Amino acid sequence: MKILFLSHRIPWPLRDGGAIAIYNNILGLKQAGHVVKLLCLNPQKDQVDTTSLPSLFSDCGLEYISIDTSIKPLAALLNLFGSGSYNAARFANGEFASLIELSLEVFNPDWVHIEGAFAAQYIDVIKANQPVPCVLREHNVEYEIWQEMAAGEQNPLKKFYLNLLASRLKTYEEALWQKFDLIFSITEEDAGIMRKRVGDTKVFNGGVGFDLSPYLAVTELGDSRKAYHLASMDWLPNQEAVEWTLNEIWPAMYSAMPEMELYLAGKKMPERFLNQNGGKLHIEAEVADVQDYSRDKGLMLVPLRSGSGIRIKTIEAMAMGKVVISTRRGLQGLGAQSGEHLLEANTAEEFAEAAALVQSDEALRQNIAQKARQFALENFELSQVIERNVKRCLSLLPTA
Repeated sequence: MKILFLSHRIPWPLRDGGAIAIYNNILGLKQAGHVVKLLCLNPQKDQVDTTSLPSLFSDCGLEYISIDTSIKPLAALLNLFGSGSYNAARFANGEFASLIELSLEVFNPDWVHIEGAFAAQYIDVIKANQPVPCVLREHNVEYEIWQEMAAGEQNPLKKFYLNLLASRLKTYEEALWQKFDLIFSITEEDAGIMRKRVGDTKVFNGGVGFDLSPYLAVTELGDSRKAYHLASMDWLPNQEAVEWTLNEIWPAMYSAMPEMELYLAGKKMPERFLNQNGGKLHIEAEVADVQDYSRDKGLMLVPLRSGSGIRIKTIEAMAMGKVVISTRRGLQGLGAQSGEHLLEANTAEEFAEAAALVQSDEALRQNIAQKARQFALENFELSQVIERNVKRCLSLLPTA
């Protein structure tokens, strides 16, 4: 099949869950024998050097448009007096719309695949030019994230603004969902939200798949006295998670186990976190190689309190045989069982207790590590996920 693939970013380098999910979706489609034409926005804030991309991008005939999506105070202020979503408006670009129109004519795809809510607005361009099936993959329900952040905000003015952004995003997302022929969610929880708006038949829990071989190749379980958290800090729920870790979880763990060490890393790590580096607390910015960074560490912490979607870094850790300690929110979409594939903790004290349990019971640790690896392989292997999702897309095509 010929698939026109649209993304709000060039998925490279593979240092955050979003990039990993998009890249592997493209990779899986190519490996399955499909012809993929890739169109991307290239936001200035995460500008990708296109001269050093792997061959997959040239194999997909990558074309991109550079765009400035930075928040501009005047534009944000003026948006207050309008009705649209400022989050989405920052990704609107006439050149990209023209590129889509040309690609539809020249490439003539069997269907169009769009990644994420902010590229989804280009469905109007597609439908105006060609009656081709359009598929959306939603990584998160974006407005839910902003609703949760607003609920936790204490500053009245900031709370008002976050609620406004959430309300407008909700209107934007729900209107877009109606326009697509098929919507893939990454978790069943998100699928349930979307089904309430557009019905059961248009929404399919496609999950997420990727090449697990580099992670399965890591055979060292690591030191259970070393815990780590690895996540991109340009996603606000991850910043919230690190705040909680530094303020409550780490003090509880260190008080109970002074031999513990904690490692925090991620793209765009804020200075306020980096400034706390010292002693047995190791904080740095993005790391070049996830496997090398994780190799000597035995515990991965997932202290998420908001956000939707699925945690790619959690699946990576499970495939490497690390014991994951996660909140219930962090487990969303995985289908993993606490005590079997990982450990659940929802308070700082529970995180400390779980870490102590792993240190005191080596048999439990090895059992969880083995079952976590197997679970990751059985549920997130790329070719199986792609085969299932393509089969669903094929049902959109007219029969001969």
